[in-house]
Amino acid sequence: MRASRHDRHPAPAQDGAIEGSLNFGVYEKVSGEQVAYARVITDRATFGWLCDVYVDPAVRGKRAGTALVAAVRDELGSYGVRRILQHWMALVFGR
Repeated sequence: MRASRHDRHPAPAQDGAIEGSLNFGVYEKVSGEQVAYARVITDRATFGWLCDVYVDPAVRGKRAGTALVAAVRDELGSYGVRRILQHWMALVFGR
């Protein structure tokens, strides 16, 4: 498996970042294997920063990333968050 961003940070620092964030995953239905992950830094009131997004290359182009972003948007919307920083999308989706 190719190294992800999480593999390049010390475990205690990464664990702390994960614990202090909202975390989202997409899972393969049959195996239950996680195929996508996103982390959101938010105050759960006005602002969210969608970061640390990863989609397994094996499922790219199969709408896993789209489902992940929709879940993030919907969850943040349930808190009343209306501003979500997501500048990385231009890099991920090539637009």
